[in-house]
Amino acid sequence: MLDWRIYYSDRPPFSNEDGPPKASYGWQGLGIVQVDNSVGCMTMHGWDYYYWVPEFNQWWGSNLQGFVNRCSHREKAEFLIQGVNVDNQSWGDFLLLAKQDAKANFPPKTGFRVGETPFIRDDA
Repeated sequence: MLDWRIYYSDRPPFSNEDGPPKASYGWQGLGIVQVDNSVGCMTMHGWDYYYWVPEFNQWWGSNLQGFVNRCSHREKAEFLIQGVNVDNQSWGDFLLLAKQDAKANFPPKTGFRVGETPFIRDDA
């Protein structure tokens, strides 16, 4: 099973099996599926930035203000990926792939984490 996998608009996904967070590509991020002990696994998408938070061993998503706050008032994030906007078809394809991947490669989902957006497409 994977710990996390990042999806991009312009390249194949990158996971913890491919390398550490700092080896991931820093641009064109669509979202991330990752293990979350409270709900099995979670999917983050639609954020301006995704960054690795070593003390929680997780990726977090935020807007610019959240990222600036993180870097200004707490320990710095270890690595940053900038999010990207894509057309509706590409977005839907990503959501479908992430949902299928979560079912196949991550612990079973038992609920939704606070702030996690449920999938709209249910064809996976």
